[in-house]
Amino acid sequence: MMQASEPGQLIICAHSADRDLIRDIDPRASLIATEQAADFYGGNQSEAGLTELFHRRSRQVIKLLDRFLFVAPLSLTEENALFAGFFEHISGEYEDLIDRACNLHNMDVLVSLLTSRLGNLQDLHILDFGCGTGLSLIPLTAVGANVTGLDQSVGMRKIAKARGMQVVTVEELERWPNQFDGIIASYVFHLYPDIRTIETVCRKLKVGGLIVGNFHKGIGLDYMVELFRRFDCEAFLCETTGEMERHGKYLAFIKG
Repeated sequence: MMQASEPGQLIICAHSADRDLIRDIDPRASLIATEQAADFYGGNQSEAGLTELFHRRSRQVIKLLDRFLFVAPLSLTEENALFAGFFEHISGEYEDLIDRACNLHNMDVLVSLLTSRLGNLQDLHILDFGCGTGLSLIPLTAVGANVTGLDQSVGMRKIAKARGMQVVTVEELERWPNQFDGIIASYVFHLYPDIRTIETVCRKLKVGGLIVGNFHKGIGLDYMVELFRRFDCEAFLCETTGEMERHGKYLAFIKG
């Protein structure tokens, strides 16, 4: 269970019924359900108005799974720990909380973007960065790719492994003997992955290899572009259709 780095951290959940779940993740956090937040701040506020108010207490506000609204700590390290604890806690019910069809559609888009650059993915080695419960195994094995999943959640990795995906931790990836032809990251980059993980992922990508990912609501785009550049991966914006825009902007990073 993840412990709060300091008392008084504010986490906003969607409904009063979610309070117990969040308390399990961070027992020292102070909680507000969004259905009560308008009264808390004195007035009938829209979500956009509430978000602006919450921003005054944090670096940013992030909505996860279209249900849980988190006021992120000022420290990226604390934010990473908060989200890690959250996803570990919900790993067993993750697929019930997400829009599964939406996630699979996004993975189909990412696979098509890889294919447009790398050609036929048959027998190529692809890493799913932030693999979760291993849903990408469906579209990637359909095109003949060899898939490995990377995720920090023990619970998520267990589910992905049971689904048939080979999974690794960051520590195991650092010792990985081979490099990958391509990498996908579905709904990952808006969570600001830590520098060590990004460095490891970039080192394990072949020169000329491609990382493709979406930026949910555009969150984290500038930060991730600069971070990948530090490890010799230059970004370019992928062309998208109106149908694809629901997943956010798509960027590809090419290893130079």
